[in-house]
Amino acid sequence: MATKKITPETLKKKVDEYFDECGSAVFPDYAGMLLSLGLFEDEVAELCDGDSEAAVKYRRVFDYAKLKRKSWAVREAANDSKKGATLFNLLKQEENGGYTSASAPNKGSTLRVIWDSAGGADAFK
Repeated sequence: MATKKITPETLKKKVDEYFDECGSAVFPDYAGMLLSLGLFEDEVAELCDGDSEAAVKYRRVFDYAKLKRKSWAVREAANDSKKGATLFNLLKQEENGGYTSASAPNKGSTLRVIWDSAGGADAFK
């Protein structure tokens, strides 16, 4: 059970404050963000659980933080090529965004044949 009551709007402000605190000197990782917010992972899961309007808003805040983290890393890598590999390795961690540099594996194709336009299945008996 989440012990802290925080609105999605307040949560977003606190996320922004965390990123401001990190600046360009510190990677704004997920664990550090939770520590800054005073939340544990089970509390985040509870806030984001379900289909309620509030749960959707909480998930959006955490999606926003993930995008901000990715943007931060890309900008840092662009400004300092020596940091690039390290930053993208950090982003590959699931909690930091789960970034993948390879395309998704091909799951194959499905071919659906409809016989009725060629006289139906009876035409081939």
